[in-house]
Amino acid sequence: PELGVYFNVAQLDFNSLYPTIIAEYNISPETVGRPDCSSYFEVPEVGHRVCLDVRGVVPAVLEDLVRRRQRIKDSLREADRYLREVLDERQAALKWVLVASFGYLGYRNARFGKIEAYESVTALARYVLKKAVAVAEREGFKVLHAIVDSVFVTKEGAEEEDYVRLAEAVAEEVGISVKVEALYDWVVFPPTSRGAGAPTKYFGRLRGGGIKVKGIKAVSEAYPPVVRKAQREAIEVLARARNREEFTEAVSKALKVVEGWIERVLTGSVDPEDLVIKRRLRKVKYVSRQPHVIAARAAGIKGGYVEYVMAATPYPIDLGIRGYSRKYYLSALKKVLSEVKEISEYIK
Repeated sequence: PELGVYFNVAQLDFNSLYPTIIAEYNISPETVGRPDCSSYFEVPEVGHRVCLDVRGVVPAVLEDLVRRRQRIKDSLREADRYLREVLDERQAALKWVLVASFGYLGYRNARFGKIEAYESVTALARYVLKKAVAVAEREGFKVLHAIVDSVFVTKEGAEEEDYVRLAEAVAEEVGISVKVEALYDWVVFPPTSRGAGAPTKYFGRLRGGGIKVKGIKAVSEAYPPVVRKAQREAIEVLARARNREEFTEAVSKALKVVEGWIERVLTGSVDPEDLVIKRRLRKVKYVSRQPHVIAARAAGIKGGYVEYVMAATPYPIDLGIRGYSRKYYLSALKKVLSEVKEISEYIK
């Protein structure tokens, strides 16, 4: 995406895009590249041929699961609170079965896998996404971002019904169900370290209240709580703003929130638990001098997770030892501060 802050944004999502493509286009290891086929479909971009003479094993299985998940999601609208929770868990379970089924197509040792089948699905997904973008632009909407199965669009003065009609137009064009996944008062697409828009990172205020956050420090286990909390609280301050004018004013307040966390680290008044870094050990034996490896050796941990605090010395410490690296934590918090400052510079 083009980095920036955008107002009145809708996120359109395809319903089970990859599994639906598998079912609709008959993608299966025994149908892709099948010899002696009288009727076939050629996949755009990659040129793989999908045989239409026989129904593939994988699409035959997935088509029922796709329909079942959609029926469950449809029934969620009228269900009471308890039933809604049960149904939501069921559709989520089906979602991951479907996701795994797609992934398994590309697994080299899969019984029902074939890399050409996997490539066909991703190529068709790009084809569908391009068509969705074309429909949105034809209808006068500005496409802010498009990735995998989501399209972010905006249009000055557009109401919810306008976005719903757009979703219906896209669905009719591509033949796959599309819904308005979320409506935002505003969305921020932050930059990568190189200054470009980050494709998998965004956060925004949902229309009617609430926050949606994806891929940034606030929701990443790679950062200690002090960093996650600072960014999360800053975003909560921004989320009080509903329009452009309020948002501009909220940025300065968000900066003060992060500065408050910096002050706590400087003065030593930060809760030690907020300094804890958690890392997963993926190997039994390590030879590197990375902090989490050193901490694991010191604690005698050979697997699972290790928790430690960055000390003022070159070595990590556990919570029983006083003294932590202000430099390390301040550096991370200053990056958060810088990111908040940048927001005011690219309000669209």
